[in-house]
Amino acid sequence: ITPDGSKFVTSDAAGEIKLSSAHSGALLSTFSQDRIEPLNSLIILPDGKRVLTSTDSPGIKIWDIETGKQVDELTGKKADATCLALLPKESKVVVGARDGNLYIWDLEKKIVESSLYRTRFSRSLVRDIAVSKYGQTLVVASTRNEVEIWSIPLKHMRTSIHTEHIKLEDVVVQEVDSLEIISNGPDDEPTVWNSISGARITSMQKTPRGTKSMILSEDGSKLITCGENSPIVIFDLQNFIPLHKLGNPKTLSCSSLTLSGDDTTLTAATSIGTVSLQLSWSPLQVNKKCDRNQHAVWNPLNQSCVKACPAGLYKDEIAG
Repeated sequence: ITPDGSKFVTSDAAGEIKLSSAHSGALLSTFSQDRIEPLNSLIILPDGKRVLTSTDSPGIKIWDIETGKQVDELTGKKADATCLALLPKESKVVVGARDGNLYIWDLEKKIVESSLYRTRFSRSLVRDIAVSKYGQTLVVASTRNEVEIWSIPLKHMRTSIHTEHIKLEDVVVQEVDSLEIISNGPDDEPTVWNSISGARITSMQKTPRGTKSMILSEDGSKLITCGENSPIVIFDLQNFIPLHKLGNPKTLSCSSLTLSGDDTTLTAATSIGTVSLQLSWSPLQVNKKCDRNQHAVWNPLNQSCVKACPAGLYKDEIAG
C-alpha cells in the first residue's frame, strides 16, 4: 500500500501486477510485464512512486507505479532474491539471496553497500526478513526453522532461536519499550520471543490456526493476523489479547496483509478479492465491573477486565 494509503499494488498467483484504489477498490492499471511469473516479494518504496519485485528468476525489478513500466533492475548473484525488506526511511533494501546470505543494496547507486554472510547457516535459504523500526536490527527466518537476530551496523549475528514451528513462515519485530520477535508457522500460533535471551515469552493462543500473514501497526502496539478459514484478528501486544475480529471464518480466507504508514488503511488479499479496511481509533470503554481495579478496562471481545490499558480498539469500515 502507498504511504498515503490511497493506492495498493497486488499480484495474483500467476504474477500479474495491478494497481488499485484503496478507497474505491477500482482497478487503476495493470503493469506492462514482458514475462509474467509468480512473485516472492513485492514492496512499494517510501516515495510511493516505485515498486520492487522479485521472482524465482534472478534479478530485482524496479517499476514506476503510475505508468506500470519497468524502469530499472538490480542484477547479479547478490540480486537473486528469495525475499526483500526495506530499511526504514532509507533508499536501501535488504535482500535474502538464494546463496543463503544477506545483501544491503543502495537503490540510488545500484550497488551492494554491505554483505552479511551467514556462514553457519549458509545451506539454509532465507524465508523471510524483518527490520526493526529504527533500522538497527535485522531478523531472519530460515528454512531450518531458525530465527536469526543480526546487528545491521556491526554486520554481526547476535543470536539465533530454534523455533517450535513445524514450518517457519515469517517474522516481525516489535520495538517499543524493548525488542521482541514474533514468529509464525501455518500449523500453530504466532510466538513471541525475547530478542536478547532467545527465551519464549508467550504464544498468541487465541489466534486461529492456519495463520498466513501478520503485520505490526506503525507504533508496534498492535499485531494483525489473518489466514485460511480464519478472520482478521487485531491483537494488543501489551497484554497479548485479541481486541477485534473482522470477517466470517467460514467464508473468508486471507493470504496477505499490508498497512499504510499512518495505520489508517488495512488491505487484505482474501478469497473474495482484495479488501480495503479503513481503520480508526476508539477508546476502550470502562465497564462497571472493572471500577475496583485502578487501571482496568473492559475487553468487549472476551467480556473480561484487562488490568493494563491498551491504547484503543479499531473500528472496521469496509471501503472496497
